[in-house]
Amino acid sequence: MQTSITLLKRAQASHAAGDLPSAISLYETALRGDPRNYAANYLLAIALYQAGQPGRSIRYFDAAI
Repeated sequence: MQTSITLLKRAQASHAAGDLPSAISLYETALRGDPRNYAANYLLAIALYQAGQPGRSIRYFDAAI
């Protein structure tokens, strides 16, 4: 089992490479292990917005605040 930190790093690498579907999946998995993780919530919100899902991103922007 991977830690939320490891998952977050993998998600960030996917995000940076432009692989939004993988990044979103990894951010979501990281948040299941640590729902209050600021970085995972914020970066998931960004990835969702970039993927054309602004409505879905609002929940994660709110969680990051």
